[in-house]
Amino acid sequence: MPQQQTTQNQCVCRASLHTLAEGVLPEAMHDSAKREQRPKCHPGTRVSATEDIIRWIEDPNPSSTVLWVHGAEGVGKTALMQRIAELEGIYYGGSFFFERGESGQDVIRYLFSTLAYQLALSTPGMREHVASAINWDPLLTKKNPACQLQTLIVEPMRLLPRTLPRPVVIIIDGLNECKGRNSQHKILQLIGEVAEDPTVHIRFIIASRPEHQICYMFCEEPLLSRTRPLDLDSEDYDTAADIELYVREQFQSLRESSRDVMPHFGGILPSEQELEELVEQLCAYRQFAYPGAVINFCYGSWCAS
Repeated sequence: MPQQQTTQNQCVCRASLHTLAEGVLPEAMHDSAKREQRPKCHPGTRVSATEDIIRWIEDPNPSSTVLWVHGAEGVGKTALMQRIAELEGIYYGGSFFFERGESGQDVIRYLFSTLAYQLALSTPGMREHVASAINWDPLLTKKNPACQLQTLIVEPMRLLPRTLPRPVVIIIDGLNECKGRNSQHKILQLIGEVAEDPTVHIRFIIASRPEHQICYMFCEEPLLSRTRPLDLDSEDYDTAADIELYVREQFQSLRESSRDVMPHFGGILPSEQELEELVEQLCAYRQFAYPGAVINFCYGSWCAS
């Protein structure tokens, strides 16, 4: 009888998660096939920022439960968030990557149901509690964001034993790419409420541009006293050195590839002096988007030759 009951519970759990999956946006998860094509941090770059984030995650008694990673367009926020989501050893719960102009990825509608689905799979004990909530109300994925967050994430998290090795990490990238300032405001308001609750062991990493409406929310309670800002534009993270490493290694790779496949192409690559001048110009922008465009253009020219 106990075995029969267990089997029945497992079937109910699977059915409930299947219902939840209908309201989930897989493309917004860090391990989606779509994200495989997105830029990633070049090896050896953003090391200091990565280490700072890991220290914050592993700190048993942090002064903040929200980490706001901000910086200008093209500075590498999304690539850094992708790296953090892929790290082994952190208590990763889930992620949502907003992306302007991509259906579903630029609205608040799928945010909390997508996070809840990942938490159900990644966090011990969450699956049964999330499934129970869905079984009780199969229309939860159609409810408003506050209801979804409370019922699918907060209440199940409260039911978990206090034996979790460390708080669960949730990553929300590109908040500024979510349509509507009201939606951005709502997301931060709800996260602020969760951050105030000592019974919910979640740490949020939020990445965005420092746009006015977002800065305003982080400068108000409850987020003000519960957030640690991490400015990728700061000189502490030596963006110029990272850009130089990236550009030099990419051109070296291109030079070696052209030597083997198309010797004459290597002769039109920049000399050391030209490369130094190019690096200096690209570093002045302090953004990875510009050197990335230059490298892609060179690779495109090589492929077309």
